[in-house]
Amino acid sequence: MELTLKLNLLEKIIIDCIQIGYDKAMEDHNEDTKVEVSKNWAYKKYGRKTVDSWIKYKIIKVLLREGQDRLNRHELYKTHKVYNWHIHMIQMKGKR
Repeated sequence: MELTLKLNLLEKIIIDCIQIGYDKAMEDHNEDTKVEVSKNWAYKKYGRKTVDSWIKYKIIKVLLREGQDRLNRHELYKTHKVYNWHIHMIQMKGKR
C-alpha cells in the first residue's frame, strides 16, 4: 500500500504534531495551561455530533465541576487533530 501526500499537507501534519507535543509539554509542566471549557464551547468549535462521539467512545474525558460538564481545551484540540485526518483528504492507493 502506498500513501500519497501533497507537500503542503505533509507540512500541515508536521505543524499539527509539533503543536500537539508543545501543548502536552506545557500541560505536564504548568497547571495554568489546563484550560477547562464548557460542552457548549466544544459543540460550537467542533460540532455536537463530533464531540458527543468522542465522549461516547471515551476518547476525551468529561469532568464535573460545580455541577457542570467541563472538557479540557487542549485535549479537544489534540483529539480533533488526531481523529480527523480525513478532513485533509489523504489519498491511499493500494499497490500489488
